[in-house]
Amino acid sequence: MKQSITENIADNHILLEYTDWDLTKITQLVDFKSGFNIFRVVLYGEVDLGQPTVQILCFANNLISTDFIEPDLVSKLRQKNQDAIRVNEKQLDDLFSTADLMLDIDQSHVLSPHIYQLCQGSNGALYTSENDIRKTASDYARDYDTMMAATQRLTTRELSRCNTVGLRRVACTCRYELSIDWYPCSLRFCKNSNGQPYKCGIKTCGQTRVYEFPVKDKTKCWWDS
Repeated sequence: MKQSITENIADNHILLEYTDWDLTKITQLVDFKSGFNIFRVVLYGEVDLGQPTVQILCFANNLISTDFIEPDLVSKLRQKNQDAIRVNEKQLDDLFSTADLMLDIDQSHVLSPHIYQLCQGSNGALYTSENDIRKTASDYARDYDTMMAATQRLTTRELSRCNTVGLRRVACTCRYELSIDWYPCSLRFCKNSNGQPYKCGIKTCGQTRVYEFPVKDKTKCWWDS
């Protein structure tokens, strides 16, 4: 697969996009200004199997230091052979996230101004967690109560996993695994002859994020079978 990475220094965000082997479209928007890492997944179902033609999932997570290097550093990257196959230097541990909040898209600007445009068409499948909001409020000096007011509580407790539910019209816990296999995650430091550190490149990482969230019935989670 081929992915694109673009930066916006003025607005302090990065956009990563790629299309998976099954035509699923993955978009990651790293909003350094607001402190959120936003993912959009566009899935294409098979109508003959009773699946929706298009389904959009969105997730908003707290931005952490290993998520990406900053836009001004991305702007300095130059790849001589853009078609070369890239392999990450470090595969980070899988990150598990249970959504206990659904974000109201009409109020989503209080988390990040980019969510509204990125996640239109998600029809309520716009997820975050209280833990993510609490961390962002602490790490980025933002107002916790204001962000929480834009959400609605969810629960996955006492719900069976969708891949174990035989009946299609029963609420269940859905799982989606989202992988970013290569991205610049940190700076590389070397030492000069005097033993002083200096920036000498980037380190690359890969990571899979495992999301769990409640759905009204199995038809909203047709890939988790």
